[in-house]
Amino acid sequence: MTKVERFHYQRRMFAFPYGLIKLSEGKDIRSHEEWLKDEMYFTGQCLRGYVDKTGIYFYSTRHYKTRQGDWKKFQNYLCIMIVSMGLDLSGNLLVHEGVIPGKLGEHWEPRKTHGKLKDILPLVELL
Repeated sequence: MTKVERFHYQRRMFAFPYGLIKLSEGKDIRSHEEWLKDEMYFTGQCLRGYVDKTGIYFYSTRHYKTRQGDWKKFQNYLCIMIVSMGLDLSGNLLVHEGVIPGKLGEHWEPRKTHGKLKDILPLVELL
C-alpha cells in the first residue's frame, strides 16, 4: 500500500453530490474523485470531506477550499452524518473547514477550525 493509499484507508469519506448524502464504508484506498465516479458516476465538484481520528474536514473545491455558503450547507447535513457515521459526541472531535495542501500521503493542516463537534451541535439545532 502506498503512503497516499494508507492515508485514504485511515479516514472515512463523505460527500453531497446531487444534494444527496453519500458516506463511504471506511477503509477505502480511493480518493473522493475515484470513489464518487465508481459509486455514483459523479465527476463534478461538490461539498465533501472526511472523518479521521483528528477531526471532521470538509471542503468543496479542487484546491481543498470552501465556497461561500458551504459552512451553512455542511451544518444542514451534520446531524444526519453524526447518526449515520456513529460519531462520538462526548469527545473532542474538531470540525475543520478546508485544508492546506501539503505532501501527498501526509496529514494536511486545516484552514479554519470551527470548534468541537459537541459544542457545534447545539448551533445546528437552531438552524
